[in-house]
Amino acid sequence: MRIDFVSDVACPWCAIGLNSLERALENVGGEIGDVELHMQPFELNPTMAPEGADAAEYFTKYPGRFISMHVQGWSAKTKKIVPVGQDTLDWKKIFSAAKTGGIKNYFVEMDLEKMKASAPYLRDLQV
Repeated sequence: MRIDFVSDVACPWCAIGLNSLERALENVGGEIGDVELHMQPFELNPTMAPEGADAAEYFTKYPGRFISMHVQGWSAKTKKIVPVGQDTLDWKKIFSAAKTGGIKNYFVEMDLEKMKASAPYLRDLQV
């Protein structure tokens, strides 16, 4: 089996994904036969500023271009991951714009305690 792993060369989440893939392949061992892992590096957006972009503006600027979105609370003040709704992001604006952007899949990556703390906010959010 051939697996093409396409990732942004500067993306720390891509490195985590690669590590997870490699561990998964180790766990299944020979059950799936030989695996050829081919790296396909690229930059998602080489003109992106180091501080990133406003997600809602990006979704609106490029309607229908996206299928998935990463959901994770971020505090600009502490520069740390926090529960969604206890952060500095305008999630109502982001989720509304995500519809325009074409988002169908939402990926939430955080530890269990932050996930539990995020659930009430996400459940009650009206978009």
